[in-house]
Amino acid sequence: MNNKVILKIVVILLVLGGFGAIYFLKKENKPAETQVVANQEEKFPALVDYGSEGCKPCKEMVPVLETLKKEYEGKVRIDFIDVEVMANRDKVVKAGIKLIPTQIIYDSEGKEVFRHEGFIPKEDVDKIFKEKGLIK
Repeated sequence: MNNKVILKIVVILLVLGGFGAIYFLKKENKPAETQVVANQEEKFPALVDYGSEGCKPCKEMVPVLETLKKEYEGKVRIDFIDVEVMANRDKVVKAGIKLIPTQIIYDSEGKEVFRHEGFIPKEDVDKIFKEKGLIK
């Protein structure tokens, strides 16, 4: 190979590396409100929604989660974990998230009792809470 070809390859690799670094730095510096993590000391059942700010079904879940949070305040903890935030990677892997949005419902002892992938209407969540005995 001549020096011009090697130089072109090096320049291309540097440019691609720069774009990759910018991408990961932006993901790591997302606002703190997207990094909500459950308080393990509370003894409430919980619904944890794993999603992303850029996915359409995840955006459709926002009003559902807000309504659930108000309705079940003090009874069921409702959390959102952004899968694109680097600080959340361990939680995402540990939970085995393969598709977003994914909702996982835990009982008051922290045991997973239900998992759903995709959008889920509020009425279905209400029904699951009752079926699993998480609310009266």
